[in-house]
Amino acid sequence: MGYLSNRSINLLNAHSLLVVVSDQAKVLFSAAFFLSEGIPPWAIALLWAWHFAARLLARTGTIRLVRHAGLKASIILGALGNALAFFLLVPVHGLGWLVVAYFTAIAVFDSLYWMAYHSLFCIAGDHEHRGKQMAVRSVLGMLATAIVPAVSGVLAATAGFGWVFLVGAAAVALSALPVWLVALPEIPPVGPVREGVKTPKWGFTLFAAKASYDNSYLFVWGMMVFLIAGNVALFGGIIAVGIALQVLLFLMGGYWLDKGKGKAMLLGGGPATIMKIAMQAGFVFTPLAVIATNALNFFKDVLFDPAVNLPYYNRGKAARDPVWYMAWGEMGWDVGAIATLLLVAALNYAGLPLRAIILLGVVGVIVPGWMAYKRYGNTQHPAKGWFSMMRR
Repeated sequence: MGYLSNRSINLLNAHSLLVVVSDQAKVLFSAAFFLSEGIPPWAIALLWAWHFAARLLARTGTIRLVRHAGLKASIILGALGNALAFFLLVPVHGLGWLVVAYFTAIAVFDSLYWMAYHSLFCIAGDHEHRGKQMAVRSVLGMLATAIVPAVSGVLAATAGFGWVFLVGAAAVALSALPVWLVALPEIPPVGPVREGVKTPKWGFTLFAAKASYDNSYLFVWGMMVFLIAGNVALFGGIIAVGIALQVLLFLMGGYWLDKGKGKAMLLGGGPATIMKIAMQAGFVFTPLAVIATNALNFFKDVLFDPAVNLPYYNRGKAARDPVWYMAWGEMGWDVGAIATLLLVAALNYAGLPLRAIILLGVVGVIVPGWMAYKRYGNTQHPAKGWFSMMRR
């Protein structure tokens, strides 16, 4: 069937499972932690904007390191560095130099890690089974995010946020082992900067647009859920229930994608995601409403995102220099994230409520959706594809 036929991708997916556990602490619970420490949302947005600016500044050095150390070693070094960075958060109480040091440290290691990871996943994957392989990665990640927030919420409420960060550090450190076991495919040599600037930059624009969703809607929505829940234990439980509702549907999404239903998935997932954002901006005020609207994440996570990512990975594998192609995508993400977070901070500082700010996420749906849609060609009637794929 193609879901588990590639050993290298299976190992990378096992690695991703552990990284997702770490990311729950790094992104989701660090935002709740900073709010509980009395740091306002606009200040948290500025901290993350600094993080992505530092990532962008570190790119030249990390690309050179990837050239000399290789993809596997770069992924492992980035993962272990992120694990160590968590220890900077354990003694934190309020905004101080340790918080700034943390965001700077993970910026450098993220800059190294994500470029190498996407490059290896792109090169090691199979064109004809890419959708199924991404679906398995997503299912494992969703299983982790269905369990980890609930456990982390209870852990944070009973033992403190420090233990959540220590668990995240342990998970990302363990994630290095599956990468070490990956059989490295033949990788074209990474060219110098003068060659890298000639690499096609479609991924730069795509990822800049995708970043506007994650760093407006997802970033602000996580803080909204925490404020609605009122405590970290309920916060983790709400996130977990919403995720559990969609886990098994991911495998079908990968099957549809490999059957050529990418256009239909974009047309079904994009408008539904915009509707979800609008509903959450206007009508969500209780934990039950959060769970109900989070179920609509199916359209974004199962239909829309895989259909956007498929042409990105396939174009990257076909590029003359896949690592530089992925590097441009990552730089696009940094630029899009910086611009979005600065706008979020400015709007929140000016007094605009969080539920209005999440509407910025609509841009991160429309632009990448349209870019990916144009890459699927005109061999399939979109409406027919949308209805027919549900029967296969």
